[in-house]
Amino acid sequence: MTQTTFYNCYFFDGTNDQNQTDTWFTVDDTGRITVIGHGTPTDTTDTVDLHGQYVMPGFINVHTHITSDPDAFSGHFGGSETESAVFAYENLRTLLKSGVTYIRECGTTYDIDIKLKRESVKYLV
Repeated sequence: MTQTTFYNCYFFDGTNDQNQTDTWFTVDDTGRITVIGHGTPTDTTDTVDLHGQYVMPGFINVHTHITSDPDAFSGHFGGSETESAVFAYENLRTLLKSGVTYIRECGTTYDIDIKLKRESVKYLV
């Protein structure tokens, strides 16, 4: 199992209201944090310097419609299945760039959410 240690960051894990300074953490190839420490990492085999950036858990959006236009009041749901899939993909990218790492989908046209999930699983394995 591959592990990568990230170091030199401010770390917020949500267990209290403070950022932890000069933190390092190791992540396995599933994306789980396996160990957290402060100062110099104990294992420096595969490391990434975060240059003082902040690390925090992703946001959760519990009500999404990824095929809807968030800027339109019409509740527009894309035209064809292909257009809906592209629209959903673009909305998911926007969510991810804004820090959302988990969504609860509340309905899409053509079951695009289910199809995208099936496709993503192929690439995660």
